[in-house]
Amino acid sequence: MKKLISLALLTTSLFADSSMEPVETPIDTPADSCLEPPVNTPANCPVEPTPPVAMERPCEANPCDPFGSFILNEFKMGYFRFGDKKLRQSYQKGLLDMQLTSSFCFWKPLYAYAGIEYVGSDGRFLRSHKKIKIRMVPISAGIQYIQPITCDLKYYLTAGARYFFVHQWTHSKSLTRNGCGGFANTGFIYYLSNHIVIDFFGEYSWKRLHFHKMGGSLQVGGMTLGAGIGYFW
Repeated sequence: MKKLISLALLTTSLFADSSMEPVETPIDTPADSCLEPPVNTPANCPVEPTPPVAMERPCEANPCDPFGSFILNEFKMGYFRFGDKKLRQSYQKGLLDMQLTSSFCFWKPLYAYAGIEYVGSDGRFLRSHKKIKIRMVPISAGIQYIQPITCDLKYYLTAGARYFFVHQWTHSKSLTRNGCGGFANTGFIYYLSNHIVIDFFGEYSWKRLHFHKMGGSLQVGGMTLGAGIGYFW
């Protein structure tokens, strides 16, 4: 009897153990922590690379124009030829034109231009062969445009007003006239050094003045071709 009871209890305990389901212990997974955005901390937040900050470059001097080139002073000489046929016949030897000019930059590439000239020659009347002399002092003011071509070569174009003082005389007569006309010139500036330049130019001016018995109304302007030397700083 005792053996039967013991066998029954053993059978009951084995049946109970087999009917119980295993209990799984919950494990923390990364999915649970990703349900909400993580706190931005250096440990778990990826750091995005900071874009490079553009460094401001200091103002650099133009290698073709290192000294600014704001003022140009020049001395020029050229051959002057009258635009009036009567004056060309009287002064067949031509006239020497000497100029002092200055240009000041007020807004690149524009410069304020000023100049003074001296033009003189001796000649003879075509029919009577009497000696005649003429002296002119033109004073100019205008605007000059200067454009670099290379580091050593520049092109310029100038235009403006020109006031003529003219004195013409023979052994018995003398007349002085003056009046405002115009001029235009163009040329090339070549750098010999950082400051010294040479200038090759062509110029045309115009103004008609009345000389009455010494030729009537005459065009005292004309064409000048020449060269000069200047200091650019």
